[in-house]
Amino acid sequence: MKGLRCALLLSSVCFTPMSALAEPIDVTVEVSGLKAAKGRVLVALHDDRWAFPSRWERAVASTSIVAQEGTVTATLRLPRPGRFALIVVHDEDADGRMKKNALGLPREGYATGRNASELEFPFFEPALRDWTLGTRVGVRVLYP
Repeated sequence: MKGLRCALLLSSVCFTPMSALAEPIDVTVEVSGLKAAKGRVLVALHDDRWAFPSRWERAVASTSIVAQEGTVTATLRLPRPGRFALIVVHDEDADGRMKKNALGLPREGYATGRNASELEFPFFEPALRDWTLGTRVGVRVLYP
């Protein structure tokens, strides 16, 4: 009987995916370049290309902080380390959504994990980064 319990315990450990054993981690995003202390700054990390960049409810982790001119810092709790796409939006009217134009480009200030130096469409792949315990990333918001 003891041997059977030991075998069952060993098999459950050996066949449990490592992601299921991972502990939640905190990561930090420093957002600079904010033009106004108006509205909120939305920060989200996605692992689903179809939810990126504007399906906040499907993000792996997200937060909303009060906007301040200059730089703000957001801390997010991820369920596990991994590769996630970062999107940041200066939601100046504080409606909790990213406004887009007819081409699908954001109409509000935004940044991605790529930290582009000029405005570009926020694609999933370029926004991907590796996130581990204590990761600290700085991005600069660009405005259309």
